[in-house]
Order: sequence, then structure tokens, then C-alpha cells
Amino acid sequence: MSHCVFYGRYTDKDEEYKRIVDDANDHVGDDLRVTHFLPELINNEKIFYSNINQALRVGICNRVENTNLRALVVPNDICDECRNIGGIAGDAVNPVLTTDLSYDSNAIKLYPSKEDLTELFISLVNYTKWRDFIIIYDHGAGECVCRRKDCGGHDGTNTKIPMGITPYQVTDLKDLRDKLRNSRVKNILLFCEFEEIALDVIQMAIDDDLMTDSYHWMLGNINLPLIYGQIDKIRLGRAYVTRLVMDFGGTPGRFTTQKAEPLDEWPYRLRLTYDAVLTVYEAFKLHLARSNNQYPRQTSKCPGSDDSGNEMSTLMEDLKRVNFEGMSGPVNFDQRGNRVNYTINIYMGKGLTVYFHSDLRKQPLGTWTQDIRSWELQNNRKWENGNNRLHMRAFRNADLDFIKISSLVEAPYLVDDSERGFYGFIPEVLRK
Repeated sequence: MSHCVFYGRYTDKDEEYKRIVDDANDHVGDDLRVTHFLPELINNEKIFYSNINQALRVGICNRVENTNLRALVVPNDICDECRNIGGIAGDAVNPVLTTDLSYDSNAIKLYPSKEDLTELFISLVNYTKWRDFIIIYDHGAGECVCRRKDCGGHDGTNTKIPMGITPYQVTDLKDLRDKLRNSRVKNILLFCEFEEIALDVIQMAIDDDLMTDSYHWMLGNINLPLIYGQIDKIRLGRAYVTRLVMDFGGTPGRFTTQKAEPLDEWPYRLRLTYDAVLTVYEAFKLHLARSNNQYPRQTSKCPGSDDSGNEMSTLMEDLKRVNFEGMSGPVNFDQRGNRVNYTINIYMGKGLTVYFHSDLRKQPLGTWTQDIRSWELQNNRKWENGNNRLHMRAFRNADLDFIKISSLVEAPYLVDDSERGFYGFIPEVLRK
């Protein structure tokens, strides 16, 4: 079965995404064949589209018109200024799998939905009791999450989000730097549609001393891949940092890839791209099993072509039934094509809390789950916070560090037992 992957301004760089797609395709074997739709060249210059009609008609529809394809993978960076191009493509052609934030369409969306992300952000802001804060976003879907009309609404606990919100759109990093320097507000929520832009903002903040002791940076992009040099400088700067990390129930290392860097340093979209190939493969297996080894119909063409129509590909039903642990976490979708049944671990603090490879990764300050019932079934225990999808321990705006206790071994304060180990008043208090 054939599927195709599109590439844009970021995903085409150094052919890193192309190599990871080939790795994923090699991993699943000969049952899938991939076609790479790299940016078109005019006078030896790569063309990146700047409006939705051009991106959809020329960039996607014309290129798949005469192909024998069963699925498309579309990143948003094929169009610089388009909002939700992956989602829009999902209404024109199907099946489409998107690897950036997309919404309100028939696409199979590997990135968590804007509704879930917004609820998570609102819940975290309420938890930290920010009275005012700055939101930094890029454009498109990033703006949709950060500036949605009900951003001052309710988060499920009937607690309104603080209304002292200052929105800053990333158009010029020097201008953004000056705005942050001149602002009395030190609480910052950063979420960008393209994580490359979020990383540029972080590098600017590190270089210009805006990630220091008085700041709290909430990094809203999931699994934002900071490199060691950035991590070390953040630790030295002593900024309070909140990070969101997708919970993995399995072992991503079982997948084959030639990429040498640790998984924590991968761009999250790169993981999603690998999983997009696995998703098509898993759906293909489900389709063959239920259809007596019949191949799914070809992708529905764009409106206006000879065989256009509203009929969905027979593979769509199977894409919404996949269930596996991928590079990006557990992969499941609901009937709207939104990703479901995943859990995000939340790390807050200074110093070592920004470093994924430390033992502190096993000790998140809290957890947000997309579906409480699914979490309970997976963990075989009751969710600890009722109907609120966010569960956090006590918030302390201070260092997460070690406590050293010096004490004489004297009952009942501290008793050393060869069988039980240390017990007494002091260990009991520390456990609490």
C-alpha cells in the first residue's frame, strides 16, 4: 500500500524528516511504500506557499491527483502563513494525518487537540495562582490555543482563569526581548505552533538574561527538545520552569532508527512523523483483517477533480481504531480523529527539573490525563482528583532540592533496624 509524506520549511531541512520516515517505513517492512513530496523547485529555489488556496490546490491537490495513494501525512509548515493547513487538507482529501496542531476537520490529528491543550494551560495557570501573565505565541494554530475567546472561561473546577493576560506574537525576537525587559510581569506561558520558533524564543531568553531567578517560564509545547547547552544555562540562570512531558507506557527504543541523538532531544514533530507511518501501517493491518484482505480505496480526491466526492476512504474507520505505543506516546483517536487516552507528566522547579535525563524525571509534580477512565483502566486504580483531569502536589515556588538530615540514632526519633531499615519520627515526617 502506498502513502505519501509532505515536507515544508522546517520538515525539509537537512532531510532529517525524510530519513526518519524511511526509518519508520523500514521498520514496518514491505507492506507500505512511501512517496516523498519535497518542496517544489523554481529556478533552483524551494517554494513555500503563503496562502491556503495555493497550498491546497497547487501544493497538495495537484500533486496527488494522478497518484495511487491511500494516505497522506501533512505538516503545517508547507504553508508559512496558513492557519491549520493540515486540518483543511483533511477536509479536501482523505485520509490525511497531521503532525502539527490542527483542528475542526476530518484529519487524523497526532498532536493533542487545541481544546485539551487549552484546558491543560488554564488548569496549570489556576494551580500556580498567577494573577497576571504573558502569553507568547507564533501564529495560526498557536494563536488559536493562546487567544481563544473563552480563554477567560472555566476549567472544570469552576475557577476562572486570571484575566491579566498580555499576548505577545513572535514576529521579531529583538522586539519581543524589549517587551519582556520592559514588562513588570515575570510569568510567561510560551506555546508556538512550530516548536522551532519556541526554541528560538528560549535561546533569546537565555542569551538576554530573561530566563533568570525572577521568571517563571511555562513551556507549553509538549516534549520541547532542549539541548544540553540550553539546559545548563537555564539551571545556572535559576529560572523557575514548567515542562510538559508525554507519559510513555512502553519502550520507544524498540523501534528502529538511524538517528543517533537520544529520543528526548528529538523534535516532538519528528516523533509524530515516525508514528504517522506506524499509524498507517497499523490501520492497514486492521483493514485487511476486517475486509478479507481487500486493499482500502484510494484517497478521496480534492473537490473539482473528476472523481471527487464526499465519500470517505475505507481506511478512515481503521485509523480511528489503532491502538499502540509509539515514539510519541500512546496512539489512539476518537471518532473526530482527535488524539485520546494519553497522559502528560508535569515538571516544575529550578535546576535539575529542566533536565530530562535525571532521576527527577520519575518524580513529576503532577499529571494531566486526557481521559480519566482510560487512565484508571491502564493503572488499575482510582484517579486521585475526582473529575478534574489535572492532579498536582502542593505548589512551592522554590528549588526542588535535597534535604539533608543530621541526627543521632535514638528512639523514638530515629531507629536503625537490620530488617526494617530506618524508622521513627524523622523518617515518618519525611515521607509526608
